[in-house]
Amino acid sequence: MIFFTKMRVNGDEFIVIDNRQHGYCSAELATLARELCLEKSTLASGGLLVVEKTRDPAQHFFMRAFNCDGSEETLSGNGARCLAGLAFQSGIAPREMTFGFSGGIVHATVDPVPPDPSTSLVTLDMGGVDLGHAQWHQTFSFWGRNFVYHALSIGGIPHCVLPLDNLEDLSPSDLIPLARGLRFDAKRFPEGTNVNFLERDEEGQSVRLLTYQRNVNRLTSSCGTAIAAGGIVACLSLGCFSPVSVITPGGVSEVTVRQDTTSAESVRISLRGEALCLTKGTILFDAGSAFRTSRPVCTSLL
Repeated sequence: MIFFTKMRVNGDEFIVIDNRQHGYCSAELATLARELCLEKSTLASGGLLVVEKTRDPAQHFFMRAFNCDGSEETLSGNGARCLAGLAFQSGIAPREMTFGFSGGIVHATVDPVPPDPSTSLVTLDMGGVDLGHAQWHQTFSFWGRNFVYHALSIGGIPHCVLPLDNLEDLSPSDLIPLARGLRFDAKRFPEGTNVNFLERDEEGQSVRLLTYQRNVNRLTSSCGTAIAAGGIVACLSLGCFSPVSVITPGGVSEVTVRQDTTSAESVRISLRGEALCLTKGTILFDAGSAFRTSRPVCTSLL
């Protein structure tokens, strides 16, 4: 039996488990992610988040994130906001916290949203983003047209951002072939890439963002690192003002982009938005099942 919490950020839903005492191995966690978070499951489609012990006394915990297919991601921006909100609500960490992930550290500040104790406003400081290897104003030919894109990495996760006009006029049947053309372009992106379609408003205060995620190969409601990538491109290439509102199908996040004083080729990024605790419950397994037959039991908090 495993206790879990279901969280939501920007329409992205995650299952969170506390692994600080139980010591489930990577293979078990990957299997659990596949069982609970596949698209056919109604429990969560965003993935599995795991709280683990940290060896660094300056950190409050260590974060791991597993995709729906069982693969482990270096960082989930939406997931990090979920964990920060839950860590504060459950007493794992104070309001201002630091936690690690495989690619570095994250600083977060959590503000409760009264009168609802299940909702928190989380500001996630994602630290410096190295743009030394970013590719700006690249051209990709598709449908007999040339599309301009910008490529950069957030927390070790590759992102390709395509500024477009009138994003609302394009249907998924228009966007998905274009996204797949870039995502599976092994010459440009040997490890694949998330593909983000971005539209700037006339005032330069907000952008609309639609993301095709490489780990699920479909358009999703939102992606935290994609929101960060979209905010960077909006401010550095499209003339938007920081902080900029990034509007996704799942909700709105505020992205702050500022120059990193330690490096001319880096910027510092922070994300701000709500994290909502939806349910708590237990995952029950048949004896000797090795996570093959799971049966979640949920208690609604709404």
